[in-house]
Amino acid sequence: NLNGSDFASKAIAGVGVAFYVMAALRERLSAQDWFAGGIARPNLARWLDLVAVGTVADVVSLDDNNRRLVAQGLARIQAQQCVPGISALFAVAGKDPRYASSTDLGFVVGPRLNAAGRLEDMRIGVDCLLADDPISARQYAMTLNEINHERRALEQEMLFSLKKQGNSSGLSELDLDRPIDPADWVIFDDSFHQGVIGIVAGRLKERWQRPVFVFAPENNDAPRAKLKASGRSIPGVHLRDVLVSMATTAPDLMHAFGGHAMAAGLSLSFDQLDTFRRLFARSHFPDQAIVHTDGPLSANELTLDFAQQLQTCTPWGTDCPEPIFDNRFEVLERTPLKEGRHWRLRLRLLKTETATPTISTDLTAVWFGIGDHIPAGKYWHLAYRIDINRFRGQQTLQLMIVSGAAA
Repeated sequence: NLNGSDFASKAIAGVGVAFYVMAALRERLSAQDWFAGGIARPNLARWLDLVAVGTVADVVSLDDNNRRLVAQGLARIQAQQCVPGISALFAVAGKDPRYASSTDLGFVVGPRLNAAGRLEDMRIGVDCLLADDPISARQYAMTLNEINHERRALEQEMLFSLKKQGNSSGLSELDLDRPIDPADWVIFDDSFHQGVIGIVAGRLKERWQRPVFVFAPENNDAPRAKLKASGRSIPGVHLRDVLVSMATTAPDLMHAFGGHAMAAGLSLSFDQLDTFRRLFARSHFPDQAIVHTDGPLSANELTLDFAQQLQTCTPWGTDCPEPIFDNRFEVLERTPLKEGRHWRLRLRLLKTETATPTISTDLTAVWFGIGDHIPAGKYWHLAYRIDINRFRGQQTLQLMIVSGAAA
């Protein structure tokens, strides 16, 4: 992003910057005949697995350049040519690296590495990635996995603690009704842990389909002094622009802030929290969340073969989203999972959804986090992603529900 730079990507992550600095250094040393005396010229491709993890976990735009970096890194992971730490993180999560995807980097590897920095010492994650042998890497990965379980438990405690706030009907995995007043999309509790507020904001954003800020004390010994916040947004609401507008109206409101369209962070004094809520509520928000889809699929396209072909187009990520399709289905069976937090569905494509003579077969789908807010009736209009479920050597088509309503 330097003035006058013609580098192809303006959205590269820090790990990508480090990679290209090493590449430039290698070229400079080559020009000076550094490697002429028998010193091996380093193959920088061996580090692309780490570049892929950092690029996806940093949630930068997957422009053409970043997509190439992530695709090459994933290829190394799938070929099991990655560092032992990444293999170990896949193993403790029960995932097969041969089928690694950008989603796995963002939701399997990344959270376990980040959990250490959020709750304990980020050095544990660094040591895991630097480990030279599988045994020590496995030990670090197991520690990271345990910390990630602690992070999940803390996240749930924070959600449940909001029941006493009085600004919502209670927040748990099963009870996440959205408050009507946008001021109540700004959440604070003096017991919150600042290392987890971004994750909680993301959970509430997904559930409410509204922009959310979650605040926590910067110092637990002085919980009502200085606060830190993490925000997550939805398409159509540029979170940093919202903060810029608020700062223009009230220049002394925030000590500092930053971010981008979908995520932002800030700090302020506790006595400014009510002002922040009031100004935030004045911002313009869409009447309802919109799910953009790539249209319906026919019965002939809702197949394992199509899902496999679609996966050859990966990686997906920020600004290069995974395709979402929508169809109307008959719901044949509903099975609760995890005490009703999630649902497994057996669906059949409605005849009106396909112009082909093919008889629609039953389809399996999973809807995470919907709880008891599933639509009424037996005919639903669903937005979904195509997935492949791999279990005991078998592969089957599976739909991952994104949103839905009664048809």
